[in-house]
Amino acid sequence: MHDWEEELTPTQRQEIRTHIRHEWRMVQHLDQALIDLFFDDLTAEWCIRVAVLDSLLMHARNLHGFFLRSPRLRGDVAVCQILPRELGGWKPDGLDTLAAHIEAINKLRSHLTYDMLSDDRSWPAGKLRREIDSAFEQLILVLPESEREFWQA
Repeated sequence: MHDWEEELTPTQRQEIRTHIRHEWRMVQHLDQALIDLFFDDLTAEWCIRVAVLDSLLMHARNLHGFFLRSPRLRGDVAVCQILPRELGGWKPDGLDTLAAHIEAINKLRSHLTYDMLSDDRSWPAGKLRREIDSAFEQLILVLPESEREFWQA
């Protein structure tokens, strides 16, 4: 048995739920901010847009780990920890864009690389948000009725 397979306390479950909901809300708000903050020159506002994009990618990366990876280290959080045991292997459908970009997101956001310096990639922020929203909609459907209101709020 791994550490992450131990039964969570109610406090731990609530902390996981609260933090993951925060990650989801951040992706939603940051995607909207990217729409609202469109600048195409090297100004302070452009720098803010880049910072917003960096933040969105970080939160999307965290949610990729939550939905698509099993906990490997003590303290890792994954969807299997908030689902009833019989649904422990459940994963949402439709995170294809996020999965396809995760290596590039990790590389670009984690450390300085030559590729990062010359990267003119256009990140599909809106598509990432829609996929993440869909993953949460699917999650809500498989959760017990008593858990659904928390995620829909």
